[in-house]
Order: sequence, then C-alpha cells, then structure tokens
Amino acid sequence: MLCGIADGHGYDGHWVSHWVVRLALCLLLDELTQTGTLPTDGVVRTIFERTHNTLEQCAATEVFDLSLSGCTLSLCAVDRKTGSAMLAWAGDSRCLAGRPRSALTGTEVMAATADHKPQDDAERRRITSSGGSVAQLIAGTPHRVFVRGRDSPGLAMSRAVGDLVAHSVGVIHEPGITRLTLQEGQFLLCCSDGVWEFVDTGQAAGIVGRAGRAGVREATQSLARLSRERWLQESSVSDDITAIAIWL
Repeated sequence: MLCGIADGHGYDGHWVSHWVVRLALCLLLDELTQTGTLPTDGVVRTIFERTHNTLEQCAATEVFDLSLSGCTLSLCAVDRKTGSAMLAWAGDSRCLAGRPRSALTGTEVMAATADHKPQDDAERRRITSSGGSVAQLIAGTPHRVFVRGRDSPGLAMSRAVGDLVAHSVGVIHEPGITRLTLQEGQFLLCCSDGVWEFVDTGQAAGIVGRAGRAGVREATQSLARLSRERWLQESSVSDDITAIAIWL
C-alpha cells in the first residue's frame, strides 16, 4: 500500500509536483516489484536523489522553472502481509500513524514525521555553513531560507525537491525516514502543510480516529473544511489543502 504528498511551491510548483509524484512513484514501484519488500534506507535515499536529478532533466525538456520552484515529498509504504511500514519525507507535508483507543483516551499518535524547518539547529547550521541565512521577517511568520545578503529564495522549509537556488545554500532533498509496525484497525494520515498550519497532529488524528474506517471519507473532508475555515479566520486566502487517510 502506497500513499504520499508532493506539495508544490513557487511559480512553477504545480509542474514540479506533477512530475515528482510520477517519478517517485515509478521508482518506488520498480523497487517493490523487483524485491517484494520495503526498500532499505539507502534505497529510499536513492529514490529521492534520482527523483530530484531526473526532475532537473524534465525541467530542461518541458521548460519550467526549478530555480525558485520546488515541492515537498512524503512517501508512505506498508507491507500488508507483515505490517511493516516506512515513512520517508523531505519538507513539511507531515504524515502520521494513529490508532483509536477509547472514548476516554481518544486517538493515539503512534509516530509522526518531523517537519524540516530552517530554524531547527542542525538544519540552520547546514544552511549557514553553505552561504545561506535563516530569518523571520515578521514576528509570528515562518522562518525562511535566503541566500546571504539577498531577499530570495525565502523558502519556509529546509528540505525539498527542486528549489535549485535554495539548494545552493544548504537546502537538501535527503529524506528523513521512520519505520514502524502497523496492525489492522490503525491508520495513516498524510497532509500538506495547509492542514498543519492551524490544526495540530493530535487534533487531526482524533478527527480520523473518531470517524473510524467507515467514516474515512467524511473525516478527511471534515479535516480539510476545518483547516480552510481556520485559514479564512486569519486571512483572506487559504493555502492548498490535501488530506489522505487510509485504514489498515
């Protein structure tokens, strides 16, 4: 079972995500077909590397911008026979595994990916040592990556696919990887940051967990609607919102 998120940003971010989902899925399916098992960490990193490199070739052929456009990439793969699961991600399209407990204790978040943000110590050190800077231009807004002395690219994450200018100053596409074992009655939830901006991990998991397997469609619609409502309470516009929930 496979699912994932590629959330584009920048002028040509829609083309970046269009190609990245196809490239990454093709590479992952090829690996699964050949081996019959979930890929090793080394293979996962190679999939992200090949996706990024092939994307550069696509951009040259199809003529779209990669200098200031890119996307997140989060991939989830579950072996239904063994319950083994892998979460791999670059950026801030967060994925989690959850299980409902009881009406009293609610839904447990068993594992969640950690957003790659430039203000995190290790990420900031890599960026600043590569000629970049990390700044928060207005209090309460995201920290962003800049070429030192310039006002671009202003990327609000420290890892992404594409974004060649940001890559020149320490942004990378190497994924974080988490592995766990899942059982029947547990679920995966993957969302773009349009959800996570105003809904925390526990609340999102609770919406899906309470709805149960039979209500999974309604749960994702409810989560998307709640996210949009909170965006419009704060602003006249809403970020794009994607939510995928899958029960085992």
